[in-house]
Amino acid sequence: MANYLDNLDVIDANNDTTNVLLQDRQSLALSTEALAKANSNITKLNNMQVYNVKDYGAKGDGTTDDTTAVNDAIAAFNNTGGILYFPYGNYVLSDSLTPLTKRGMIIGDSSVIDATSIISSDILFTLSASHISIEGLQIYGPDGIGIAIRTNTRSTVTNCVISGFDHQVDVYNSTVTKITNNYFVNFTVSIYIDNPSNTDAGDHMIYGNTWDTSTPGSGTAIYVNTSGGLYITSNKFLNCAYAFVEGITTDATSVLIFNNNSVETVNGMIFNSPLTGVRFSKITINNNEFAVSGNCMQILDDSEGIVINGNYFEGVGSNTCIFLGAPNGTKAPAKITISDNVMHYFNNAIFMYSNIDKCNIDNNIYNDITYIINSSGFTELSGDNLFNVKAANILSSAGSAFQILTANNTTFKLVVKMSGAHADYGEYYISVVNGTPTFTPIIAATGNMSVAMGTRDIVISGVNVSAGDTITIDCDALMLLVQKY
Repeated sequence: MANYLDNLDVIDANNDTTNVLLQDRQSLALSTEALAKANSNITKLNNMQVYNVKDYGAKGDGTTDDTTAVNDAIAAFNNTGGILYFPYGNYVLSDSLTPLTKRGMIIGDSSVIDATSIISSDILFTLSASHISIEGLQIYGPDGIGIAIRTNTRSTVTNCVISGFDHQVDVYNSTVTKITNNYFVNFTVSIYIDNPSNTDAGDHMIYGNTWDTSTPGSGTAIYVNTSGGLYITSNKFLNCAYAFVEGITTDATSVLIFNNNSVETVNGMIFNSPLTGVRFSKITINNNEFAVSGNCMQILDDSEGIVINGNYFEGVGSNTCIFLGAPNGTKAPAKITISDNVMHYFNNAIFMYSNIDKCNIDNNIYNDITYIINSSGFTELSGDNLFNVKAANILSSAGSAFQILTANNTTFKLVVKMSGAHADYGEYYISVVNGTPTFTPIIAATGNMSVAMGTRDIVISGVNVSAGDTITIDCDALMLLVQKY
């Protein structure tokens, strides 16, 4: 155990990671910051009782089992509330702590809570009252739950280091939780949120945190099962499998805001409710930076009201930036706007499955993209979708701008409007019967699809194809509107 704790990564006040010896931690900027804030809070709350765990027999020497002493201090705290204080030290705990049932503060001076030997299914801290904050602790555990926030409002976890645990912070049936300026490392799920009793409740705020894993590609930083409003801003996600996962089982109708984050993970965000018709609504994803080796964003369920705007996405050439729709076609997002983003070095900028409805893709910059919009997952289209691809925004694109998978016994209507001096317009049926597509013009200002429109060509290739082959439209069209006829 001593070797485990002798060298640990600790985040400093500038959100930089420093590897330090245990005996040197007291000089860390984080410790100084936490102590200053603790002293400030104690001054402001000097009319509240301070319960110093050392006054109840805790040693904090890294060897003595302090579980009983800390529980005695909590028992006293639960009589009146106040401040549960861990002076600087290394407190070894062998069992779950008594739940805290009064409002107040748990404060440490960058104090270590070594719970690595407790039973893996246990909960370490349980906050069963509203208005409880935890700050200035370094908490290390096995599996199980580190901090459980249970049926309360306005609790806070701030300026902590948390390592280990299946769920590091588990928020259940609670509202207005603030999780700020923490460093999370080595987790299965770092923050887990579930509000089954009131799916429109939430308004949780998660900002200024850093996530990292010693095993790249493992762990999920934030998992939402059911929640209302959720604000995720100004965080840094490193090395984990996912920055954000939504797997809701009941409609969550409030707001999700994901803004100004830095995401350097295997995958970025995934919306993937297991149930048809269940959705997360009113999603805003703005001004983030994604650099991933997997997929930046996967919206695979019925979520709706989605705005993806002003982000920078960077891939590795073989991955997809944004997935829309479920592969089996049973679920589909709707009312989606994807605009003013930069997408760099992907096989697919946007890959679309069937049943996408009211999707507006406009004014994005595409650099080193094989397929800007790849709809080869379509077996049929429904609803009205506007795809606006400007030639000036395509930088070093290696492939085609649009691709449609043919399918037997389906008919599509294609509307093409050209930009510039040759503002030509054409509508065409694309019918596929027995694997052979035919093109019937409705309005064709300049002839059929193979006729050059000034310096701007529309080329449809693959007339003699088998079912499952593709039709490729490669043009610098201002608009590509595709819908089922």
